[in-house]
This record gives sequence, C-alpha cells and structure tokens, in this order.
Amino acid sequence: MTANAPLPSATTPARAWNHAATALVVLTVFGLPFGNLFFYSSALLALIGMGFVISHWRQIAADTRIRQFLLLFALFWVPMLFSLLGAPHPAISIAASTRYMLFAFTGIALIHLQAAGSNRQIIIGTAAVLAFWTADALMQFSLGFNIRGFPYQAGERLTGLFYPWPNIGYVMAVLSPAAFEGVRLWAGRQRLAWLALVPWFAVILLSSQRAALLTLALAIVAYPLHLHLAGRLPAVRRLLIPLLLVVTAVGLVASQADVVRSRLDSAAGMLSGDYDAANRASSMRLPLWTAAVKIYRDRWINGIGPRAYPEVVKGYLADDPDWAITRAGHPHFSALEIAAETGTIGLLGYAVALILLLRRFLSSRGDERLASGPWFLTALLASFPLASTISFYASMGSTLLWIPLACACAQLPRTRGVGTAGKLNHA
Repeated sequence: MTANAPLPSATTPARAWNHAATALVVLTVFGLPFGNLFFYSSALLALIGMGFVISHWRQIAADTRIRQFLLLFALFWVPMLFSLLGAPHPAISIAASTRYMLFAFTGIALIHLQAAGSNRQIIIGTAAVLAFWTADALMQFSLGFNIRGFPYQAGERLTGLFYPWPNIGYVMAVLSPAAFEGVRLWAGRQRLAWLALVPWFAVILLSSQRAALLTLALAIVAYPLHLHLAGRLPAVRRLLIPLLLVVTAVGLVASQADVVRSRLDSAAGMLSGDYDAANRASSMRLPLWTAAVKIYRDRWINGIGPRAYPEVVKGYLADDPDWAITRAGHPHFSALEIAAETGTIGLLGYAVALILLLRRFLSSRGDERLASGPWFLTALLASFPLASTISFYASMGSTLLWIPLACACAQLPRTRGVGTAGKLNHA
C-alpha cells in the first residue's frame, strides 16, 4: 500500500477490520483480571496502529479525530519524557515511558478501524463482560468460591476474578458509563432492563473500596447529565426513579455487611483530626501521601520519572514503622503520583488535559454526544485526581484511560465541517 492508499476502514474488507477492532477492545476489557492479557491485546492494536502510521501517514495527519487524541496523549506523555532528565532510576522510567507510548498507536488503530455500528457493539460487549464479572463475583459471595476457585470468606472484601485484590469494584465503577449505556440500549426492548444494574451495584459495594464508591457516585451524577445533553433524559426518567429506589434499598442492606460497615465506619476517622485514626482510616496511606509531597518539593520541576516512586520512596520512609505494612508501589492518590513522578510539568499537562476532556464531554450534542459521551465520561473517571486504587502510569490504569478515550474520539467528526463519523442508530 502507498501513502495515498485508502485506509482499511474505507476499503472492501472494512467489515473484517471493524470486527477485529471490536473484538480486541472487548478482549482487552475482559482481560483486565487475567494478568497481562489486557496488555497483549492492546499491544496488538498498537502494532496495527504502527502499520497505519507507516502506510497511511497522510490520512492520519489529516484526521481531526486522531489529532485531538494525540494532543491529549501528548499532554500526559511529553511530561514523562521531561521527567527522564536526571531521573534517579532511568531504566525503570524509560521502560515505563516506552510502554506508555504504545497507547498512542493503540488509539490510532481504534479510531481508524471503528465504523458505523461498531460503537454499539463495543458498548454491548463491554456491558456483557461486566455482567460476567458480576455473576462470577456474586457466585463467590454466595458459595465461597468463584468460577476460578478463588475463595471468599465472610467479613472479607469481595474480589471476584481480580483475586486477591479487591480492584473489581473500582474497575467496574470506572467502566460504569458503558454499563449504563448498555442497559439503556437494552431498555429499548425491555423496560425492566435497568434492574440488571442492581446486582452490579451490589458487587461494587461489597468490594468495599471507598475509591470505587466515590467513582460510582460521580458516574451516577454525570450519566444523567450526559442523557440530558443528548436530549434522551425524559425518555428514561420514569425508569431511573424506581431504579434509584431499588439501588438505595440494596445499598442499605449491603451496608449492614460487616466488611462494608467497617469500611464506612473507618472513613469517619479521616475527619477526626487525629493522625493515627486518619492513617488507619486511609489504610495506612498518610505516610505515602506525605512522602509524595516531599518528593515533589525536592523534584518540583520534572519529577523523579514514571513508576520510580516505589524505589525513591524507600529513602523517605525508611524510618516509618508503617512502611513495612504498606509497601505500596504508588501513592494511592493520582494527583500526588503525577506530581511526584512528572513534577509541575506533569501537573500542568494533566490539568489542561482534564479541562479539554471536560469541555468535550459537555460540548457535544445529538448523535455525537450519544456515541462519545459515555466514553469521555469513562476517561474522566479514570483520570480523576483523587483516584487511589491503581497506579496512574501502570498498564491497567493507562488501559482504563486510553482505550475509552480512543473509542470516544472515534465518534467525533473526521474533519471539521463534516458530520459525525459513524452515526449510530441508538434506541
């Protein structure tokens, strides 16, 4: 193929390319609990994207969707490059920056390979994956083991397929806009479809992650706003009220579970004014946050380099008795992680990116809004400054940000003055 050849999305095998992109996105989401499976599938998309850059660079350069995606990507990645100057652990940070670069090519591939109708398929596929995780976690809660034999004991936090970590709640909360949208599409044929969110909500609550509950609360507030801006809220308002009542009832019942109640009770310690109580309430994270602030003060311009925090923090917490308990690989506070590892340059890029994301989420209308809104909202949730569960620069955290953001940009106009690429037939 020459540089002037049409992109695969415009040629005869477009349907095959389209199905491949859809399958790889859904496989990436499905693989999040299974080691590096999610990274391998996204890396395959990155290889396809590299091929597009080599063979179709003129079309890529002219595609407004690609340019918007790469602008957002640069606001995160360029500060990572600046942080390599004088990095105390260059091997770690160079490797992290190189892995992170792959998501730019992943986004290029996804944006070019998606066509009319594929967004709906990705939404439905993602919702199906979340439904599978939900069923597996409830099996674990009810029987004491899940489909992979991972155990659960009363009083512990629910883990599902993410065993031994309770990350299932946070990941499902970040992906909640896809769950909401999938159920909304189903509700066009089944009025009681919204009740499917009740067991899903119960799993998030039983994971007993405060970050998950905060993320879910943000999603519950923002998704109706998305529907309002798309002009679809009146049609579902009559269903949202009974759903909220049922979800509230489930929340009240689940909050009586020992593990949930203990987590909610401990949260009060954050406001007690007592350091030890606040530290216990934060799962022994106050020393991690304090150390991140000190690191930022020492390297405030460009930081210590991505993923270098676990090594650098040892020098700041060597005398802290709680360090032996926490041994965390990141500060469990996204804004502090960005500050410590990429400095003021990283914080400025991060702030501009959040503003652009929020502006795009609020400004689109019509079919473009309906198609891109849930994905932009997912990206906003994944990049929330107070997120604490997954390292911001880790592969899983990056996947939760850049795969949805690529899906969102794919629904924008290909060039200025052109209608939305891939308008969908939404219910």
